[in-house]
Amino acid sequence: MSNRQALGLATAGAVIALVIVSAIEHLGILQPCALCWTQRLIMGLFALVAITGLVLWPQSKLGRYACGGAAVLVASAGAGVAIRHLYVVGNPDVVECGMSPDMMLSMLPLNEIVVEFVTGHSDCAQAGSLLWVPLPLWSLVAFVLFGALAGYALLKPHSDRRSD
Repeated sequence: MSNRQALGLATAGAVIALVIVSAIEHLGILQPCALCWTQRLIMGLFALVAITGLVLWPQSKLGRYACGGAAVLVASAGAGVAIRHLYVVGNPDVVECGMSPDMMLSMLPLNEIVVEFVTGHSDCAQAGSLLWVPLPLWSLVAFVLFGALAGYALLKPHSDRRSD
């Protein structure tokens, strides 16, 4: 698999993941909590960084490290939020009751919104599932897989320019 194919696969996976969670929400099956929104935002950012990397895949090592490194960093941040979400699901006592994301956005100052969207609240302890697997676990697996693909694209020797 070439560098660009690996990054393309990660990009396609991120876009598909975003479509699936949007469909779940819009079909009225689940309402996303603050940590779900944070994971979506990070998944969207990963897709944007990966698409940028695909379009502008640089021939220089420095450029590849910048594009690939940014994708790995964003995927790592997403994995961190997914781990926090799984922790909140397993330990609902660690979070306080909170507001819905819509209410937070309309009532709280920006610094408190950021804290709520990163740490979560009581709604985050009731995560939904897809195929009997909690959505935060799906998210964690996706971020790890996409980060690994971006890392592969970053670290794979760049021998044949035509295959990239």
